[in-house]
Amino acid sequence: MAGIQKVGEGGELPVEIRGASYQPLIVTARTVDGRSESEQKIDARTQLPLWSVVLLVLGVGEPAQMAVTIPAAQKPATGGFVDLVGLRVGVWSMNGKSGLYWRADSARAKAPERGDHVV
Repeated sequence: MAGIQKVGEGGELPVEIRGASYQPLIVTARTVDGRSESEQKIDARTQLPLWSVVLLVLGVGEPAQMAVTIPAAQKPATGGFVDLVGLRVGVWSMNGKSGLYWRADSARAKAPERGDHVV
């Protein structure tokens, strides 16, 4: 069985979604494929644990959810709003299926601003 492969050269593209507000809803540890859930994946560049953060995205059309992988020393908090630093998108392919994946360098807590949609 082939693993997930990133499609195309260059891997990931930087993304800025203007006017978007991000609110973390669910945070789980990214785990090593085929291993126990207690072994968390480590980011090769930063050597920090990887977290999968499901975000509520507001302010750009209909509310939506997106999952972003973020390296962080501690589990990111849910609740308030965050700024995504270094957001980028890539394409994956596995067993004839494909899709997008999202990564960010960090998620920084921020105070709600005028126009943020608080839920």
